[in-house]
Amino acid sequence: MQDPFNPIGRADPLETASLLVAAAHVSPDVAYELVSDGGRQVLGRGRVAVEPGSPADLVAVRASSMREAIAMAPGDRRVFRHGIELD
Repeated sequence: MQDPFNPIGRADPLETASLLVAAAHVSPDVAYELVSDGGRQVLGRGRVAVEPGSPADLVAVRASSMREAIAMAPGDRRVFRHGIELD
């Protein structure tokens, strides 16, 4: 997603969160909120939580904290849609 904020964007939410930390001076937790549930809210979709009854749509990232996930943006992510891992 290339836009005026990130003209060389790669549609990577962790990359966008990293830019928000650097440019908007927000914490990693706030930055991730903005690119995850904040993005869903703008699209008129509800919040998603990892709990019974919520849609199993998620990205699993190997990191010990949100800060590490944003800083390292590991490439070995696992993506799930409706509980099914996507290739």
